[in-house]
Amino acid sequence: MDRSVFKDLLPPGEEYSEDVDESVEGMHQCTLIVDSEATAYFDIYMLSQLESPRRPDKATTFLKEADFEGEFLVWEKGAGISFRCAADEDNIYAYPRISIRFSHAPITDDEERRDAIEAFARSYVEGVKEYQRCDYA
Repeated sequence: MDRSVFKDLLPPGEEYSEDVDESVEGMHQCTLIVDSEATAYFDIYMLSQLESPRRPDKATTFLKEADFEGEFLVWEKGAGISFRCAADEDNIYAYPRISIRFSHAPITDDEERRDAIEAFARSYVEGVKEYQRCDYA
C-alpha cells in the first residue's frame, strides 16, 4: 500500500499497534490503534460464490463512486470495495469485500479526506489482490 497516503490519514502519536482477528474462516479484521485509541478499521471478507455480493453502500450524503473493475465506493470516513477474484485451482470465483473506516483522520476537509481514502484504498486493494493471488486470466 501507499504508506505516505496512509500516514496522512492517521493522527500523530507515540505508539502504534494493531489488533488482528482471523478467528472466522474467510474473514480478516484489523484495528489500528494509535496511543491506545482505535483509529482505523479494516475488514476483508472472502465470499466464495459465483455471483457478485450486494453493492457495498454506505448511507451518507458524501458518497462517491470510483472508477474500478467491481464496486468501489468512498465516503467521508471510509470506503467499501468488492471485486471478482479467481483464487483457487478450480477457478471458483471469490469476491473479496473490503470495508475501510477511519475514526480519527486528521484531514479536516471532506473532499481532501475522501481523495486520500480513495488513494489509500486503491493501494490496499492491490495488496489484497496480490496476497489472495487473484488471477483474471
